[in-house]
Amino acid sequence: MPNYPEPILDKIVDHLINREHTKPKGHYPSSAYKCLRQQWYSWKEIPITNPISAAGMLRIQYGISIHEGFIKIMKEMGFDMLDEMNGQVHVPGLEYDIRYRVDLLLATKDSGMMGGEVKSTYGRGVVELQEKGEPREHDLPQVVTYAYCTKIPWWYLIYLGRDTAYYTEFLLHYSLDQDTLTTYQVKNGDVLHTTQHDNMMKDIINRFKWTETAIKDNMPPEREFKLAVKNGEAKTKFQNNKIEYKSDWQCSYCPWQNECYKSTLGHDGMWWGEERIG
Repeated sequence: MPNYPEPILDKIVDHLINREHTKPKGHYPSSAYKCLRQQWYSWKEIPITNPISAAGMLRIQYGISIHEGFIKIMKEMGFDMLDEMNGQVHVPGLEYDIRYRVDLLLATKDSGMMGGEVKSTYGRGVVELQEKGEPREHDLPQVVTYAYCTKIPWWYLIYLGRDTAYYTEFLLHYSLDQDTLTTYQVKNGDVLHTTQHDNMMKDIINRFKWTETAIKDNMPPEREFKLAVKNGEAKTKFQNNKIEYKSDWQCSYCPWQNECYKSTLGHDGMWWGEERIG
């Protein structure tokens, strides 16, 4: 039998899955929308009960690769790309700073800067965003936090489909003085749809405060989302008495799902969050 070289793909996947997870050193833009209880688990270094699967980790890596490749294309096209911007901002009332890193920055004609954020998703999701005319709501707090920390008012929010290569983009403007975010769907110079969001950074800072309070009190925050559990197993959805109960995606993909719902998982009955359905 030939002496075959050792396969490497499983080793790569194992490396991605088992990379060290460190305790947060501050608040991050990507945490601005995350479940408070999930953040508490992370800060308290509670052991993960639902590690990301090999497929899930590869999807994350695909997204990172798409993002990096997109920036490379822009540089090749001659866009005036700036080096990444990172730092930390102290906010009165918070014990921990907000730490950030922006890796898509463009120089503008007026010697200013414009930021950008690239998201990869499924093509069907891109179509839904195009039809709705608005970005995903849970992506906005991250951009707002970037804008607050960097003082950059204008941002691109770009969506790229991993499977179909569908794509769409939105323009976002954040007014620091008014704490107002306005999203624009623009096509061929025409504004097709616009939406305004008020007091977003105020709400984000309050969420960071609640996280710090929970850490000091050593008490996990109340659940913000719901998991559908039937006969001890987590379900995407189930029906009971002609009513459909769905799991929030935040719970479905949570690394601490079993820890958070240990009182219902593995037990008989039907549950939606903390409510027993049957």
